[in-house]
Amino acid sequence: MYVINVCRMLSENKYDSRIDLSQKEELSDKYNLTMKGGYKEYWENNVCILLSKDSRSFNYIEDISITYTEETQHLIRKIKKTPCTPYNFYNVSQEESYILYENEIDHVLVQLKEYSTYMTLTLETDDLNYIKNNVFF
Repeated sequence: MYVINVCRMLSENKYDSRIDLSQKEELSDKYNLTMKGGYKEYWENNVCILLSKDSRSFNYIEDISITYTEETQHLIRKIKKTPCTPYNFYNVSQEESYILYENEIDHVLVQLKEYSTYMTLTLETDDLNYIKNNVFF
């Protein structure tokens, strides 16, 4: 699976993926996004714990490769995502709350995460050709 983040490079191995909230309507219209509701995302080492009002998931996330394309400002991560047996947790390394908007377009999952002061835009696909064959940015 590939995860593509729209971001700019700040320095080697440091990126800024924040998008101004003023672009929310434009991006929502462009990708025909639907609000999925509030989510909490926790990270403990390489385990991503995702909770919403209706669901929860635990997944191991392993980075296979990471590439940054400066001309298009995309961070492309090839990852391996494996389900993890749910467990109790209390001390996590990262915790985030956001409102998720998403849509699937030609085998590409477009996700906009709205935080309190900014947003992020992410694409997920099993094949990068789906992104190359469409104009997403």
